[in-house]
Amino acid sequence: MFVLDFALKAVKLLHSEERPMQIGFGFALGSVIALTPLGSPHNLLVLLLLCIINVSFSAGLLGMVLMAPLGYLLDGVFNRLGQLLLIDLDGLTAFWTAFFNTPFVVFTRLNNTVVLGSLVASLVLLVPMAWLVAFAVRRYRSSWQARILRSRFYRWFSMTRFYVWGAKAYGFVYGGSR
Repeated sequence: MFVLDFALKAVKLLHSEERPMQIGFGFALGSVIALTPLGSPHNLLVLLLLCIINVSFSAGLLGMVLMAPLGYLLDGVFNRLGQLLLIDLDGLTAFWTAFFNTPFVVFTRLNNTVVLGSLVASLVLLVPMAWLVAFAVRRYRSSWQARILRSRFYRWFSMTRFYVWGAKAYGFVYGGSR
């Protein structure tokens, strides 16, 4: 049932009135949470940003769900990147020493190679991912949305009890004026 609920929310998001960049940056911020270890304190800051700034919170949740498996798969890459930044680059040793000797920085867990590597990678990918998702939403809305709404499958599916149940449960009906 979770997969079905998730799919309905994703479709509702694609057909919403939110701008593509709102969806893109919401997805990208959710991806930052998903790509980094869950217990990291910076995730609270990212979640706060997701709630405060004018981005799609639903897209953020979608980004968290879709990108979490990728975060686990890339832990080895993130570990190597963190090791490179924390240990292998001798020019950064003085910076890290001063950084970790400041108050409250110890609680950030940035001395962990996986946490640092995943945070750096997710922040580097933040803007490109937001642009890519916004481009995909624009592309879907301009070329695929009308085709899907006119398709025989969609018309058949919209008459099924499942669709009617979903429309009542989630308060959406697609087609018509769009």
